Amino acid sequence: MSAKGSKNTAKRKARLSKRVVDDLAAEGERYTVWDADLRGFCCEVGPTGTKSYRLVYRHDGRVRKLTIGRHGSVTLDEARNIARQATGDVAARKDPASEKSKARVAERSAVRVDNAFADWMRMHVKAKRKPITAKGYQNTYDNHAKPMIGRRVLGDITRADIAKLHRKSEASPYQANRAVAMLRSFFTWCERQGLRPEGSNPARLLEFYREQKRDRLLTAEELARLGAALSDLDGKEWPWALAAIRLLLFTGARRGEILGMRWAEIDLANGVARLPDSKTGAKTLYLSAPARDVLAAVPRKVDNPYVICGRVHGGPLIGLPHIWERIRDHAGLPGLRMHDLRHAFASTGAMGGMSLLTIGRLLGHSQPAVTDRYAHFASSPLVTAADTIGAAIAAQMAAKVPERDGNG
Repeated sequence: MSAKGSKNTAKRKARLSKRVVDDLAAEGERYTVWDADLRGFCCEVGPTGTKSYRLVYRHDGRVRKLTIGRHGSVTLDEARNIARQATGDVAARKDPASEKSKARVAERSAVRVDNAFADWMRMHVKAKRKPITAKGYQNTYDNHAKPMIGRRVLGDITRADIAKLHRKSEASPYQANRAVAMLRSFFTWCERQGLRPEGSNPARLLEFYREQKRDRLLTAEELARLGAALSDLDGKEWPWALAAIRLLLFTGARRGEILGMRWAEIDLANGVARLPDSKTGAKTLYLSAPARDVLAAVPRKVDNPYVICGRVHGGPLIGLPHIWERIRDHAGLPGLRMHDLRHAFASTGAMGGMSLLTIGRLLGHSQPAVTDRYAHFASSPLVTAADTIGAAIAAQMAAKVPERDGNG
């Protein structure tokens, strides 16, 4: 060990005065100078020369450290007076460091929920989550939490408050549960930031409502009606919107994946689209033969990189939900969601005897670690599987629609 290292690790003691403190200089590593007059009082010098006053003491057999303040923001005399008062508290079996920590948490907890939520969105959610997740959190907060607790003091929110919020939305169990799950994450972040005491999360331990599964399986007759509706609307609706619906059916992709897909990502020769981002990260989308036929027929704009073009120059389609409502109404399928087309793709594969592993890979689901052994699969078997499912759906969509009676 160097002489300098020995000097830095050795104990130093001096009667602290303004001149002594001013003369303390950086030495490349942290060191402490203890006051000869007041036991436990010291000045700690950081590697860059910053100087802080502290009091080290014992409470309940444990060594505790109270940070009084940085030299410059507090004078030596002020720091020594605070240390003397704290020493008296220690003699009275109090813990000054703990009391200061509680006071700091109480001060921070005095902020309003609205302000803390805005910080959480800016510092955590938007920095670490996808934009669609951030948008969902904001909407959930605005619609469910903000009216009840937004203007309240953060530290005053209790489990009873969150339970009341949960019960108010019990008519919509899914939304009520999502609101509590979001608030659970928010209050956990607040604890980590020191805005609330540890273990005080008021959204913990609440029991979620039972949710009914929302999966909607299309019958062969319904697929035929949807296929007929798409054919009827050719030339009447935005052509890229009709192509998007057909691609959703023939690929099992998510809506955002189809709407965000660019021509540069498509490799028709190998029957795949290599998407740089999706809900689960980078994804290979396997294009069935019917999907490739749709891509071959969809109008292509040289000045627009997106497969599904919108009305704004150079941008993707953003109004698909409204067009979808007209398509499903024309097909006589009210309540059918676009996401149900993804279920139709999966259920068609399952009924055709395909393994869940194959279907999961086609859909881009995250698989448990045990499925890593299948990572060496080539794309060709999956394209073949996509072809099989796409052909089955196309056949059902092309089937003749049975006539409905006057009440249908």
